Amino acid sequence: METNYFKEIYEHIQDGIIVMTSTREIRLINPAGMRLTGWQIGDIVPFCSYCMSCVKAGEVPSCYLIKNKEVPSFLSEMPTYHGKKIDVEMSTAAIYVNEETGDQEYLLVLRDQELFKRAAQAATSKKMLRDLV
Repeated sequence: METNYFKEIYEHIQDGIIVMTSTREIRLINPAGMRLTGWQIGDIVPFCSYCMSCVKAGEVPSCYLIKNKEVPSFLSEMPTYHGKKIDVEMSTAAIYVNEETGDQEYLLVLRDQELFKRAAQAATSKKMLRDLV
């Protein structure tokens, strides 16, 4: 029963839930994550705009979220397979370590910031109208 309960939450939550390896290969992704990004199991999570901006000439990018093991919250633009970048709030945590191989898996949570931006714009518009009147 409990397994079905958590599966329903995973399937219906609006945030993108991704389990990825330390090489950023997607092992598991929920429907919201697929809708938001266009990513599939087996794809490689692209580097966000923050990680790409930190790369110096000749360096290979590294993932800030993986490098820092657990990041409570982080805002950045994330490339998608829909051909655009989306503003997301990201968080990650190391969730599994294979003792034999040392391989690690990470939970990556993506929250679309588009709704928050629209709400902020609407609030600003209301305030400007109220001040104008």
